[in-house]
Amino acid sequence: MRLCKRYRVLRAKGKKQNKIMTAIARELAGFVWAIAREVSAVASKDGYPQALRSMRAGHLR
Repeated sequence: MRLCKRYRVLRAKGKKQNKIMTAIARELAGFVWAIAREVSAVASKDGYPQALRSMRAGHLR
């Protein structure tokens, strides 16, 4: 909803379509990046990356 509103506001200001899409895409990418960092931090705390390394090495079959 928030990005839709942002699109409409930028469009109403007369911004070009390419510039609007780039702005929306950057905001969305930032949001996804923040979620990925949060998930990564939780996974690191639980030892998940170590388990993945062990699986790749063939230790957890």
